[in-house]
Amino acid sequence: MWKTTAILRHHSILARQGFEPPLDLVTTMNEKQTPPSQPGNPELVARNKLLLIATWIMLAVSFSIASLANTLTAQFESVFASFGAELPALTLIFLKGRLLWWIFPAIALYIAIFVTRSPLYTRRTQNNITWGLAALFVTVVITITVSFFAMYQPIFNLGTVG
Repeated sequence: MWKTTAILRHHSILARQGFEPPLDLVTTMNEKQTPPSQPGNPELVARNKLLLIATWIMLAVSFSIASLANTLTAQFESVFASFGAELPALTLIFLKGRLLWWIFPAIALYIAIFVTRSPLYTRRTQNNITWGLAALFVTVVITITVSFFAMYQPIFNLGTVG
């Protein structure tokens, strides 16, 4: 078995269980070498603290938005019931699907757990997490915009009747 002193944490655990790591990842007592940066062995980078903070902020914001959306949708539903008029399809979709808002915190929680658990990433993984957070943010903003339109559309329609 290879004598290893400083190998990436995951490889040292495997080495203790009887797995012999490849020669290019072994650091022996006599030679210090770093893993080569090749397509098959991408260079690992440490966790980005800004990305970690942004992930947890996105989780808190999406949780707050989902809570607020469910509360406000219930209040709008009681107001619309007092109108007695037929509601537009988009408004009905948002009234009936108000629990779907909880998808956003679930996705943010998944990303936050992934970011928090792993101390090392490849650059590609870090870029994918960044793009995933950006896509989640854009989706939430678009959904909020459409939901405002859907909730106020019956009020605008009542203003044009007459």
